Parts: sequence; structure tokens; C-alpha cells
Amino acid sequence: SGSRVAASGVPLAHMRVPPAPLTARSAAIAPLTAWLLANGARLDGVKASWLGHGMGVGVVATRDLPKGHVAATVPRALLLTVDSAAHDDPQLGALLEVLSAEGVLQDEHNGYDESTGVL
Repeated sequence: SGSRVAASGVPLAHMRVPPAPLTARSAAIAPLTAWLLANGARLDGVKASWLGHGMGVGVVATRDLPKGHVAATVPRALLLTVDSAAHDDPQLGALLEVLSAEGVLQDEHNGYDESTGVL
């Protein structure tokens, strides 16, 4: 059938992330989302959501999305990158350079399409 299945055997299309209880962290998501949108980010069919301890903040679909759908775009100026961190804080920039070189982080040079804002 070609549908993807989770380790539990449940088709991914049928899995839903249960809402996490409201916390100070989840309360901070709305202002962050508002800031992103006010500064040129676009969300289409997704939202940021607090997924709970051990998972943190994630992006969840608010509706079924077709394959290939661009659900979010973020202007480069809003990204925390190795380059922007190095500019603002040389120590943090050096640490991120090491993590990037070791493949622990993905930076804007690893798949960011500047023409569309898609990472």
C-alpha cells in the first residue's frame, strides 16, 4: 500500500500527538509564533506546540498535508546560524562551528534554500 508505519505498527497517517499540559514553556509559544509571523515567516497547515518533557517544542500538522507541501518558510534573517551566532557571540560561534563540523547541527549551508526560505 506504500503507507508509512510507526514502530508500533500504527500507520503514521493515523497517529496524533496528544496535547501537553499548559506550562510556562507552552505559554511562550504564542508570542514566539506571533514574532515569527510579524517578521516574514509563513506557516501553512502547521503550528508550534509544546510536546512535553523530553520532546520540547515541535511542529505539528493542523490538517492533512499533501506530499511535497511547504508547511513553513522562515526568512534567513530570523535563523540562528553558526554565522549569526559567531557575529553576536564569538564563544558561542566557535562552539557551533565545532558541532556543525561534527554533523551534530544543521546550519544554513546544509539545505537552506535562500530563494524560498525552505530548510
